[in-house]
Amino acid sequence: MQEHMCEDFQLGHLNCSLLKTADGSFSLRYWSTLFKNEQWTEPMHSSKGAWSETLHVYLPALIESMALPLKTEPWKVASIGLGLGYNEILSAALAFKHGTSSDQLKIFSFESEHPLQLAFKTFLLGSEQPIIPAPLTHAYENILDLVCSYLNLDTQSLMSYMRLLLESGSLELHGQVDTKLIVQPNKSVQQSHCVLFDAFSPESSPLLWEVQLLDAIVVRLCAPSCRFVSYASRTVLKRVLVSNGFRLSKKPGFAGKRECTFATRSALPHNINIKKD
Repeated sequence: MQEHMCEDFQLGHLNCSLLKTADGSFSLRYWSTLFKNEQWTEPMHSSKGAWSETLHVYLPALIESMALPLKTEPWKVASIGLGLGYNEILSAALAFKHGTSSDQLKIFSFESEHPLQLAFKTFLLGSEQPIIPAPLTHAYENILDLVCSYLNLDTQSLMSYMRLLLESGSLELHGQVDTKLIVQPNKSVQQSHCVLFDAFSPESSPLLWEVQLLDAIVVRLCAPSCRFVSYASRTVLKRVLVSNGFRLSKKPGFAGKRECTFATRSALPHNINIKKD
């Protein structure tokens, strides 16, 4: 699998490489110290197309989940793995297209690398500090253009909407997802109607794929009616989902990958009474 190298740049403590994928959209990798021997992380997306992969894997779950909230309840999305912000921008754009007000949407985004979180926030707010490297700014603008073209939206209008989400607390940027972060009751993170699990593979992020943490993620982040989706199809993940009441659907993976994970859970309607035997 070959990627087309675009540019290397420094982002905080991260040495990054922006990669152009086959559909013209961008992916990212960075030099990681998580391994015994320091090395590049895997690219965040398929070399066949970062944007195409986002549409194939995550868009169907987002669209389905928009019908799950109760009438007075906000639509809530949890995104594990901010990266370049594909899923966050797409989620916000779908809500904006649907006419959803900022108080009827909650996006909870998790990212282990603070420089990526800070750069995304800085870009949305239009701040001059810290300075975002030009390649990263170009990648953000490219994603916005792709999303707006796909949904027939105005780029500046979507940017204004996302800035409002961030300033009003409807878009929350959190650090690394771990057991402590998601189980503390005083945290603002809520159970969500759609959970987008876009984390690195077990080889790159082994702790994130441990049964205990996966179970905590599903219990803490998934609403009674929820769609859970991931580019990955790992037995440990599917077992945790099934044990928590999810039903797995067969869904082919992107660009020849055998399968991805698409799981649904539906709460019983509130007006149904079940009589005990």
